[in-house]
Amino acid sequence: MEERKTDGQEQELDQTSQEKYDLEERDEIPEQEKEMDEILDRESMLAEKVESNGEENTKEKNDQVIQTKPIAWKKIRIVAGAALVAVVCGIVWFNWHYAGEDLLYKTSNTPESITTMETETQEPTLAKEDVFTHYENLAIVDDKVDKYLNIRKKPSDSAQIIGKYLPYSYVNIIKEVEDGWYEVEIEGQTAYVAKSHVQTGEKAKQLALEHCLHKVKVSKDGVKGYDANRNNAKELVELVNGDSYAVVKDRENGWILIRARHNTECYVKAEDVTDGYYLNEGILFTGDGEISQTRLDFLNNAWQYLGGKYVWGGEELGVGVDCSGYIWKLLQQYDIYIHRVSIEQSQDGVEVKEDDMRPGDLIFYINRGDQISHVAIYTGSKTILHAASEEKGICLDAWDYLKPEAIRNVFGD
Repeated sequence: MEERKTDGQEQELDQTSQEKYDLEERDEIPEQEKEMDEILDRESMLAEKVESNGEENTKEKNDQVIQTKPIAWKKIRIVAGAALVAVVCGIVWFNWHYAGEDLLYKTSNTPESITTMETETQEPTLAKEDVFTHYENLAIVDDKVDKYLNIRKKPSDSAQIIGKYLPYSYVNIIKEVEDGWYEVEIEGQTAYVAKSHVQTGEKAKQLALEHCLHKVKVSKDGVKGYDANRNNAKELVELVNGDSYAVVKDRENGWILIRARHNTECYVKAEDVTDGYYLNEGILFTGDGEISQTRLDFLNNAWQYLGGKYVWGGEELGVGVDCSGYIWKLLQQYDIYIHRVSIEQSQDGVEVKEDDMRPGDLIFYINRGDQISHVAIYTGSKTILHAASEEKGICLDAWDYLKPEAIRNVFGD
């Protein structure tokens, strides 16, 4: 049978519970600690009194300890909370104090900043304003012309057409002549263009900056292109004195990556070329002297289809043609009949050497397989006009964009 607690025990327990309640209601930590010490002393005395009362007294002691445990855990939580606040404040202070050093360290060691630093040590990139250094009296064809601007032999709309200016081409004006014409110089020859589509002054400068091309020009014999930018690299191609080539990558360590003859990307020594921004120039049909009227008419007719559609097997001018069908159909208009496909056309007419070719001659290439599969019209100024592909249509390219395999004269002159 459970024994009843003595009046003294109940009184002490009630007092302890009341003091525990009062302690939890207070906010001041020093007073809490003092009362907790007093309570712990009384608990110790109570434990000694109930120890002799057997199992029941032991149970009462355990109950009393259980009742006082929340007070101990309260103290632990207070201390732990204070420690946590101190740790957080320390972390915040550390990050604030050293943030500048960390940011500086990261900025100077990230791949992005390393790249920037390395770029800064490279040779300076050429500015587009360099284009102004190559032209004394800058004039440029605007974009309002219909495909091209005709170059004429005399200042008249009825005069013989001897060449073309593409939009944004440089025009070397000699002087203004009567009735809205400019006298110009092109490839050492005097010619004339309509004034209405030639811009000068600030407008010409603006167009030049927007449409100039990064190129290198070769001004001596024996300049080579190599497979790498080092002195013992393999030679890939020999560049032509007087030619210009598109820059693929700016100069680095004394080398420039260019797109050279035969569609070859290669490195050239910067000291062997003139690196700069240039404009396209006119294409002259009579650069090497007079040519027949038939050739001139043929060339002007072919130019009408610039930008036209390429269709494999196509033979309809203005609708769609392939490379050989384009030329085959044009020549029929001048009673000149050749084979239909390029490999057979390469046997028509007579052979021409590179140094002797003239505007209107046909140039043949291998662009797939191991035999001739493409043909183009040499239109002068080291340029060809051809039905290139579905992507490019009828367009202009450098005459040696691929290695020429044959050159033929089909005009009999």
